[in-house]
Amino acid sequence: MRPSDANTPEPHRVSSEYDRVHDEGTSEGSFSYSVRYSEAVAVNPFARGTNLKADRAIPVVDDDVLSKRKHGVYKGRIKRWPGVLLLLLVVAGTTIAIVYKSNESHQASVERRDAYQQALADRARIASGLEDSTTSKPKNVVDDDGVINTPKVSPPQGCELPDYQSKKGKIWAVSRNGTEVPVAIKGVNWFGMETGMQAPFGLWDNDQNGTTVYAIADFLSANKFNSVRLPLCVQNILDNKPLEASIVNRVTNRAVDLSSYLALL
Repeated sequence: MRPSDANTPEPHRVSSEYDRVHDEGTSEGSFSYSVRYSEAVAVNPFARGTNLKADRAIPVVDDDVLSKRKHGVYKGRIKRWPGVLLLLLVVAGTTIAIVYKSNESHQASVERRDAYQQALADRARIASGLEDSTTSKPKNVVDDDGVINTPKVSPPQGCELPDYQSKKGKIWAVSRNGTEVPVAIKGVNWFGMETGMQAPFGLWDNDQNGTTVYAIADFLSANKFNSVRLPLCVQNILDNKPLEASIVNRVTNRAVDLSSYLALL
């Protein structure tokens, strides 16, 4: 026998010892590894976190600390007022811009309306022959709706009835305060009311011809006329019918009452 063979275990002896250990582990129902192949500490393979070599200590944060941190970081009330202020500035700026532009547009429309009405008044005006570069422009009558020289209602005109006296071959108008003015009649005849039209000629006022009562009165006043003779018809007075709509332009002669023949007078 060789010397090395003394330390070598017998094959059948090692096998029988392994079988005995294996049988004991099996009979006990253990799932632990064999002592021959594993020297690690036995652990439960179904426990969570078995792959961790060591437990980590996780610090627990108190709820009060978290609440303090959250309240310290959140600044909603402080951050809200800049947005509100910006919104107010935008609304105020928009309102001011709308009001300014509306007023500007209104003024522009009024200026355009006045220019148009002035052009209509200049077209309807009858030249008196007295205008030159030294005389001022005639005054216009502007109604509340912006229409020039076409009043809605003619203001009532009245004067004191003087005492007519004949002196020095003339007729004098003597007032109550003793003022004496010689009477001089300068007038015109305006035909039309004695006809079937029942209205003075020329008041149809269209793009081709015609005029208005105000234009006639303005011309007569500029040339110092103080009387207008209107020939009448007895039959028209008795009938007292309304006037036809096409005889007189009701837009440019708004102050004229056309409900009847006598109302026109």
